Amino acid sequence: MNKTMVSVIVPSYNVASSVARCLDSVYGQTYGDLEVIAVNDGSTDDTLQVLSEYRRNHGSLILIDQSNLGLSAARNAGIDAATGEYIFFLDSDDYLGPEEIELLANAMSEDVDMVVGGMTYVDADGNILRTVCDPACRLDELGYWDRVYGNPNGNSVEYIVSWGKLYRAGLFKRARFAPGKIHEDEFMLHHIVKQCGVMAVVPVSKLYYVQNNASITHRPSARSKLDIVEAFLDRNRYFLDKGFFGRPFAK
Repeated sequence: MNKTMVSVIVPSYNVASSVARCLDSVYGQTYGDLEVIAVNDGSTDDTLQVLSEYRRNHGSLILIDQSNLGLSAARNAGIDAATGEYIFFLDSDDYLGPEEIELLANAMSEDVDMVVGGMTYVDADGNILRTVCDPACRLDELGYWDRVYGNPNGNSVEYIVSWGKLYRAGLFKRARFAPGKIHEDEFMLHHIVKQCGVMAVVPVSKLYYVQNNASITHRPSARSKLDIVEAFLDRNRYFLDKGFFGRPFAK
């Protein structure tokens, strides 16, 4: 059976020590039809050299080298270069179990626009800290927001982040990550969800989310707090436009 191509986008900034492991996990997927796009976002360490060497050994790797514009711009550059029907984002310090993409792709059907998977938190040595993984279900738009704001299992995080999901590429025809924002997922989420008819949740937790206290999201700042507020206001405008205020979310 012919498979639909998945474009895997890996933004990379100063990850010389981890990006090869990340890419190895992508090339080790059981799902065969992959387009792998690595975006070097102006790294100041040896990330570009590692990626260039990796491309010499894996000729299919698409390598984009740009000045340091931030995570949003790196993801957007990957979206612009992608030719697959599906898109999957993976941060360069994280990695996948071999069946991750295939299990997500198996949940795609004609009426599904996005598939949501869980994740496994690990420390720098690969020790499992906890797993976030909801049971299988199908959600409409209101049902999705019910999972974000009223998840009975306490796993709202898997619905908020942009990675760990398989998207139809068409969702990004008019949507892009907000440049320069630290909490770029918060700005993007509602622009994607509002385009989806059906979203499938699958109990897959083979994305290994490495906990790194040095990452920008673990360093509170006035800018990051302002970004959260701005994203919250933008999402509330969306709720207002959709007429969601005063209505209970679907279950």
